[in-house]
Amino acid sequence: MIEPCLVKAKKNAGFTLLELMITLGLLGILLGITIEILWGYNKGVTETVSQIIDAKIEAKSLALMQGETVKLVFSSNEVIAYIKDEPIKKFQIADGVQLVSVNEKNLSFNSYELFINKLGLSQDCIIKIQSKDMFKVVFIPTFGSPLIFDRDISLELIYKEYL
Repeated sequence: MIEPCLVKAKKNAGFTLLELMITLGLLGILLGITIEILWGYNKGVTETVSQIIDAKIEAKSLALMQGETVKLVFSSNEVIAYIKDEPIKKFQIADGVQLVSVNEKNLSFNSYELFINKLGLSQDCIIKIQSKDMFKVVFIPTFGSPLIFDRDISLELIYKEYL
């Protein structure tokens, strides 16, 4: 009588540690590339928003420290702080980003002058920023924290809904 050959079949119970490590490594690389692409997408607008807020805060500080009126001049690609018509500091807007308007005044062919008096007071301002793929609105009040919006909004609506 011939006994049947019992062949032990290898069971595939899951993945080996090596296969899992390779898969996780590839996912990590893809995730890193995706995050870099998304960060670069928002980076210019985010930097510009920060630059504008810094310009207003620094101009207010200069006015208080110097006891002089500071003039912020906004154009589509830069913001310059002046004391007595002398440029003090220039804030460059990121490449591919432009300032569209300040307090509803279009900056395409104009500039906008915002005065901060020696007590650090100025009018509230709303600044619209645009890049190829993104739009932001920054509201910088005389007192309080700036507000940032992803949609077009007017000063009247901000006063009505947020203040």
